[in-house]
Amino acid sequence: MTEHGGMNEVLANIYSVTGNPEYLRIAFKFNHKAYFDQWAAGVDNLDTPTRLHGNTQFPKVIGAAREYELTGEQRYYDITKFFWERVALHRSFVIGGNTDGESFFPIDQFSKFMGPSSTETCNTYNMLKLTRHVFALDPSAEKMDFYERGLFNHILAAQDPDTGMMCYYVPMRPGAFKTYSTPDRSFWCCVGTGMENPAKYGDSIYFHDEQSLYVNLFMASQLTWKDKGLVVRQETRFPEQDTTKLTIECQKPVRLALKVRYPAWAQSGMTVAVNGRNEAIAAKPGSYVAVEREWKTGDTIQVRLPMSLRIEAMPDDPTVIALLYGPIVLAGDLGKDGLDQNTRYGPSAPPLNRVPSVVVPAFVGAVKDVIGKVKPVAGKPLYFQTGGLAQPKDVTLVPFYKASDIRYTVYWKVYSNEEWARRKADAVARESHRSEIERRTIDAVIVSNELSERDHNLQQQNSNRGSFEGKGVRDAARNGWFSYDLQVSPDRPLVLVCAFVGSEGRQRSFDILVDGEKVATQSLEIHPTEVFDYEYKLPEQLTRGKQKITVKFQALPNSSAGQLLDVRVAQQ
Repeated sequence: MTEHGGMNEVLANIYSVTGNPEYLRIAFKFNHKAYFDQWAAGVDNLDTPTRLHGNTQFPKVIGAAREYELTGEQRYYDITKFFWERVALHRSFVIGGNTDGESFFPIDQFSKFMGPSSTETCNTYNMLKLTRHVFALDPSAEKMDFYERGLFNHILAAQDPDTGMMCYYVPMRPGAFKTYSTPDRSFWCCVGTGMENPAKYGDSIYFHDEQSLYVNLFMASQLTWKDKGLVVRQETRFPEQDTTKLTIECQKPVRLALKVRYPAWAQSGMTVAVNGRNEAIAAKPGSYVAVEREWKTGDTIQVRLPMSLRIEAMPDDPTVIALLYGPIVLAGDLGKDGLDQNTRYGPSAPPLNRVPSVVVPAFVGAVKDVIGKVKPVAGKPLYFQTGGLAQPKDVTLVPFYKASDIRYTVYWKVYSNEEWARRKADAVARESHRSEIERRTIDAVIVSNELSERDHNLQQQNSNRGSFEGKGVRDAARNGWFSYDLQVSPDRPLVLVCAFVGSEGRQRSFDILVDGEKVATQSLEIHPTEVFDYEYKLPEQLTRGKQKITVKFQALPNSSAGQLLDVRVAQQ
């Protein structure tokens, strides 16, 4: 069952209001014991033996957090803490979002799961909700560092500033773009939570215990703490500026500790000045700076958080990197080619494969030298320009939350000079090989051409025709198949040549049969933006005396077949 809701949380909340223990007893009945037992024991089963659906799990764990708050039972704390750490610290992309195609995937294959359906926005909504719970149970800067990351780089980035519409997915695929909902043609789960997000921007800026006030987020705001007779006003243009000012108003002097988050990204230091006088700071990045004193009306606290460029690499590949400035993820501006109202609004996932791709630059050099080749753009806070770094041309880097109407890249592949030279040579060789294949072709089916499929007697079961970067492709779902009739030369050695799109995380293993005889079993590795030509020698007995053959692509059990761009019979 998928997305069956957070009834354990709902019933626990009703118990907290009514005090009726029957609601709490029933809440426990909705706990998913099979998973809770493993998470309580510290077992990460999110991608094995099957890839778990992300947003099915979050409400369960939010419910566990609520149950711990109401009962103090350690088991529910252990479940909450373990799950949060595994997702926030190990299974999230740089923007704070998670999953691909709504499901978790192996951490050691992270860089292969940057598809058009990565980072579902509802998931981050729920992860921030869960983060509020885990912070309240055990306050730490690490948790609010994650909250800030998800808030500025995913939640804020998922709303269209022009229309107010929301994203379902915010894809991490290089060269992607964002597609937003419409007022009357699309309404997804992420629209419902998306409408809540702006109203919740005030969440978690401040927390307090009896004698402390936590300043977690740097956002213009005003806090009224009635029990203390205290008002705190925060003035800032963060993140476009690296300072924030807190002003105190109180009915009478009040003694408490003001705890200001010292973000882990503020590696070059943090300053705190009270009424113009700098405080001595012993704390380190990734903690809180505590200033305890008796506060009175008119007191000011000036905080400076110097930001700097830094790199975060993919967990499985240190040469696939993202750039950040302070907490802000930077994206490469790749222009607006192929974007219009039909691509930017409507479908749940950006229709990346329905429009031609654009050239996505790569970084050439050493990873350690990247930062030195990225410079700020004068007069434009949070904008940067690469210089002598990207190929085939340098790029402008913009805050990801501002990349609303452009194609973008968040993750960059870094090649050494030698690797880049080989890559260019390989590209030339592939083009030459493709031309040679076309020259040797006797007959071909071009999937982009529906007439070509029809003329070659397309037969199929549980098969679909889709798109890849503006070109037609065909695949078959589990237990499905498709076939074509192709002409042959009965007296020549022949090969079958198939152009396949690399897998995007879906298992694609299938048999290729000629007139019922298996000539190959093919499994496609995860290469979401690449096309590969595979050649299969046709045994002489399969073509001897024939004018045509039937080529069939049969999905293996629990797998799928394709995606096929074209299939050819060619001379050896």
